Amino acid sequence: MNNSKKNTPNHDRILLPYFPRLIYNALKLDGYAERELFAGFDFGADELCDDHYRLSVRQHEQFLLRVFELTDDRHYSLRLIQGDTSSFDSIVSLAAQHCDNVAHAIEVVARYLKIVTRVFSVSVINKNRSLYYAIDLHLRNDDVAYFAIATFALLTDHMLHDATRGLRVIERVDVSFKRPDGFNRIASRYPFAWRFEQANNRIVFAQQYLSHDVQKKGLISGDLVLEMAEKQLRAAEAEKNIVFALQDLLAGTLASPPGLDAVASKLGHSPRSFRRKLANAGTSYQQELDRLRWQFAKQQIHADLPIGEIAYALGYGSVSDFGRAFKKWCGLSPRAYQQSQKAEASQL
Repeated sequence: MNNSKKNTPNHDRILLPYFPRLIYNALKLDGYAERELFAGFDFGADELCDDHYRLSVRQHEQFLLRVFELTDDRHYSLRLIQGDTSSFDSIVSLAAQHCDNVAHAIEVVARYLKIVTRVFSVSVINKNRSLYYAIDLHLRNDDVAYFAIATFALLTDHMLHDATRGLRVIERVDVSFKRPDGFNRIASRYPFAWRFEQANNRIVFAQQYLSHDVQKKGLISGDLVLEMAEKQLRAAEAEKNIVFALQDLLAGTLASPPGLDAVASKLGHSPRSFRRKLANAGTSYQQELDRLRWQFAKQQIHADLPIGEIAYALGYGSVSDFGRAFKKWCGLSPRAYQQSQKAEASQL
C-alpha cells in the first residue's frame, strides 16, 4: 500500500458510473453473464446504467476486482479502449480539434474527463514550459489504481490523437505503485511509456508538441464550437453539482429527510428554481430520495439486517409500508429480493 493515496471515505457515494458502465457493456459483449458480474453486490446493471446513481470507492474497487477475477486480466483497460469509444462526448472532442494549440486541447479534454472521473483528482499543471496532469489517488488497491490511471490516460490519448491529426501527445505516465504482474508482456501496446514507483502520479505531455496548432478548418467556426463546448461543460458541472448537493443533504437524514423547500433554501435556490434545475438534470427531489433509500435498503439486506430494522432506519411507520415502497423500487418484496440474492450467490 502506498502512502501517497488519500484516505478518502471509502463508503461515500461520489463516483459516477461512467467507467464501470463501459466495462459492463464490454464484458456483456464478451459473453459474461450479469449474474456472475454482480452476484453478492448491492448494485447491478440497472444502477450502472443510471446516470444519477453514485458508486462508493469500495463499490468501484469491488466491481473491478470481480472483473479481474473473471477475466484474469489486470490490463483490461487496453481491451476496453480498443473497443467501442462512441460514448465520448462529441462536442468536447470537436472542441479539442478547434483549440488554438495542443496545450489548450489538453486542458479542454481534462475538464471533460474530470466530470466523469472521480476515483482520483486531476489538476492541470503548466509551468517551466512543461505540462502534465497531476493525479491524486483515492484508491487503495494497486491493481485498481493501475486500471483507473491506464484507462484515463488511454482515453486522453484517444481524444488528443483525433484532435491533433495523429500526434501521440502523452510522453509518459508516472505512478507511485509497483509494476503490475504481466506488464512487460503488454507494455508495447501502450502508446506512451510508464514509470513505476515514482514519487508522484502524473501524466506528462511531450513538450515539443504543446505549441503545435491543432485548429481544424471546417464549416463551423472554431470560436462557436468552443463556446458550445463551454456551455455544455458548465451545464454538466452545474447539473452534477446540484444533484450531488441534494444527495449529500439527504444521505444522512433518510429516516426523517428535510422537505424540498428546506433543501432548496439551504442550497440557495427558490423551490421553483430548484425543481427546474433538478428536472434539467433529469431527476427530482423524490427520485433522489427514493434512489438513496433503495440503495441503503439493498446494502442492509445484503448485510442480513432484519427487515424491520431497515424499515425503521428509513423512517417507515411499519414493515408493510416499507415493503410496498421496496416493491415499487424493484418489483419484489424485501424478503423475496433477499432470497433471490442468496440463490444467485449460491449458484456461483
